[in-house]
Amino acid sequence: MPTRLLTTALLISAFSAPAWAGATPVKVAVEAATASKDDFPKFNPLELKLTEGERLTYQIKWGVVDAGQAVMTVKRKEPYGAGGPEVWNVQCETRSNAFMSMFYEVKDDIKTLIDAKEGFSRSFDMKKNEGSFHGSEEIKFDYDKNLANYTRIKKGSAGDEVRSRIIPLPGKVHDPLSCLYFIRGLDLKAGVDQKLTVNTDKKNWVLTLKVLRTDDYYQDKFGNLKALVVEPESQFQGVFVRKGKMTVWLEEKTKIPLMMKVGVPIGSATATLIKAEGTALPDKSGKKKK
Repeated sequence: MPTRLLTTALLISAFSAPAWAGATPVKVAVEAATASKDDFPKFNPLELKLTEGERLTYQIKWGVVDAGQAVMTVKRKEPYGAGGPEVWNVQCETRSNAFMSMFYEVKDDIKTLIDAKEGFSRSFDMKKNEGSFHGSEEIKFDYDKNLANYTRIKKGSAGDEVRSRIIPLPGKVHDPLSCLYFIRGLDLKAGVDQKLTVNTDKKNWVLTLKVLRTDDYYQDKFGNLKALVVEPESQFQGVFVRKGKMTVWLEEKTKIPLMMKVGVPIGSATATLIKAEGTALPDKSGKKKK
């Protein structure tokens, strides 16, 4: 099973594979900016109107095989540091099921802290347990200095390998999880592209959301819905880069992802919303399609 299949099937963007082997145990570096500020879209502040306790559960399949579940939860609104600005604490956990775990176990936990008033990411933390790989990645965004402070840890029998990076920022940015919540406040229309700057894999990337059309979407759990069909395009280095495209169905009013499908070299992976707690989505379980 490809590394990070479950995680990347859920997230709009794919994380790139760790490239940490063969380095000294501790390494700190300052990396050059990937591009000038003019190459990135202007950040437009957006107050996030989320709901504490919202919980979205996705069933993940690799082809027709049920691979596991991912759950995205809006935990709470809290201060960022002592007396700091308010942030939304949003978390995502991905778990392979018992069958898939016999071949490749995935147990990933992600937390992002999103500025409540403007919608940019203040920090990103990912703990990864995938097959034989165990490690973590933490990013602290310092907007006073426009720097991202990375810490990556790869756990091993001979000790932990730690790497740190300081990455220049073009301004306020998103992380791969926070952008899923930021787009809820965007005015998405068919034929109009939206661009975001996302920081991941020690670089700043441009994520383009191509809104293709509005479709009818039906699922037993939610009934008949209208969905915006979006095709995200990014420069992210990742498992699926240039090997397939991702398509996302967003509920037209709430912009909650209903289904995400990504092509991979050996088939496709889908993440389908099966439970939406604390949202405005209807619950029409057991009702027949009209």
